[in-house]
Amino acid sequence: MSKSKYNGIEPEDIIQKYGIDTVRLYILFTAPPEQDILWEAKTDAIPGVLRWQTRIWHLATKFIEARNSGPLPSPHLLNQKDKLNAKHIWTQKNFTVSEVTEYFLEDYLFNGIISRLMGLSNIL
Repeated sequence: MSKSKYNGIEPEDIIQKYGIDTVRLYILFTAPPEQDILWEAKTDAIPGVLRWQTRIWHLATKFIEARNSGPLPSPHLLNQKDKLNAKHIWTQKNFTVSEVTEYFLEDYLFNGIISRLMGLSNIL
């Protein structure tokens, strides 16, 4: 595929439709930097990246609202099910931070980093 041969996707159209931040995140998520991206076969993933960005935005907004709404619940007042859920989230968060740190410091696997963060946001 080549823009000069008029058989490629126009970058301006994709950026206009989804925004530059979504396109950048998609490029990092789709493949390691040393690999090529087949845009025509992968354009269905761009809306998924946009949905993930929206989910993260809503998650951060809810977190800020919860923090500003009053005192935080005391952990010892949680029932057993909520304690197990909190422990699961805590464990997954620590595991994700460990993996992301390793991917970043050793291999620069941005696609792996984004994938792990997507998985963590699904748990949250």
